[in-house]
Amino acid sequence: MEITDSDTTNPLVMTDQGYISSLSDLMNILKNIQTRGTKALYRGQSIDKPLLPRFARIAEQSLITNPLQVERRIFEAFMRQSIPFISQPYPSSDWDRLALAQHYGLPTRLLDWTGNPLDGLWFAVENDPHKGKNGVFWVLIPDLTDIKHPDTSSSPFTLKRTYIFQPSHITRRISAQDGWFTVHKYLDEPGKFIHLENNKNYINMRNPVHVDHSIRFMSTTLSG
Repeated sequence: MEITDSDTTNPLVMTDQGYISSLSDLMNILKNIQTRGTKALYRGQSIDKPLLPRFARIAEQSLITNPLQVERRIFEAFMRQSIPFISQPYPSSDWDRLALAQHYGLPTRLLDWTGNPLDGLWFAVENDPHKGKNGVFWVLIPDLTDIKHPDTSSSPFTLKRTYIFQPSHITRRISAQDGWFTVHKYLDEPGKFIHLENNKNYINMRNPVHVDHSIRFMSTTLSG
């Protein structure tokens, strides 16, 4: 039986609220992570904001009345117009097509994660501090039931819950960064996408770890 977003599980485990000011701080976080038959995933953000995909933020801020229709029109336009410019074999599933669209900057319902903690740390510090505030570092520990193995018979647009998936290595960047995504479910009521930190499937959530921006120079050396 497929779990829906109204069910309650605890696959998202954040470390206690803390501060990363050195690589030893990061290592202390990593050594305390207990996985559940899957690998831990990481996300860095230059500002502390909700875990919500870009298209979902645009839909909320712009008060789009039919976001699912708009989402599909944008996605289908991308598929039609991008074919001449894609050098590698064109993805066969909507999952990988959506990942490709995300890679090229299209607003989607995907939120980026990485299997490499140094990449996650880098994304928290790659930009200058916003109004003097530091970036944040998230840790996502999925259960096996949270992982979706995409195929052509299923669609990321008709999910009954929010899932995590790893796309095929359709670009060098996705491959190099060990890229993963959360693909977010849209709720007809109240008419918006689900913030990951508010999702009942992901209730074991604590505050993100803040990252001292000075660590940027160390992470540049190590992740490069």
